[in-house]
Order: sequence, then C-alpha cells, then structure tokens
Amino acid sequence: MADALLRLRNQCVFTFFMLNSILILLIFFLELEKKSVHIKWPFGNQELILEPIGFLFVIFFAIILVIQFIAMLFHRFGTLSHILASTPLNLACTTRCNTKNVAAVKKDASVSKGGLGLVHALMQGESFDGA
Repeated sequence: MADALLRLRNQCVFTFFMLNSILILLIFFLELEKKSVHIKWPFGNQELILEPIGFLFVIFFAIILVIQFIAMLFHRFGTLSHILASTPLNLACTTRCNTKNVAAVKKDASVSKGGLGLVHALMQGESFDGA
C-alpha cells in the first residue's frame, strides 16, 4: 500500500510540473509572437487588438471566479442546512407542553407582542406558558 501511495504521489507531482512547464512555455511563445498572433475586434471605426496572453489571463480568472461563486453557493446552502438542522423548534408540543398551554397561546393576543420571547423559548426547548 505504501509503495502504491508513493507512486501515486510521484505521478501527481510529475504531472503538476509538466502542466506548469507547458503553461509557462505557452505563455512564453504567445508573448514572443504577440505581433503576429492577436485577435482583432471591430468597434465602430476602430479596431481593438487583443493579445493572446491577456486573453488567456482573462479566461483563466473568469473560470476561477465562476468556480468560486458556485462554491460560495454550496457553502451558503450547507450553512443554511446546518442552522435549520440544529435549531430545535418545539412546534409539535409532543412531551413538554400540555393542551392547556397550547390553548392559552392560541387564545392570548400577547403572542403577537411577545413573539421574540416565544421563539427564544421554543429554540431552548421550553414550553410556552402563555403568560
């Protein structure tokens, strides 16, 4: 197992260095030939010349930005799921409240005034006494 992991590590490091060297060579050759290799964008009476090295950097950073945005959405969804899963709401009133307390809460108009206290009591797992 240790030999297999060592070979995998060596293969990953070799692949990483080869891809980086290819990228450096690509950037070097594109910078060398930027006079002959460029993209002309017509804008009215002017022509905008976009060099390939700049275009590669713009594409690269745009891809990173999209990946970060998608990862942020996944992270926020995970955080929301965690908050919802770890917040106990005792709305079913299974064992802690009795029917008298539930009827008092339903009849009492002070629930709309003291709603924050009700939410805190439910989050703590306490029964609401309607007072």
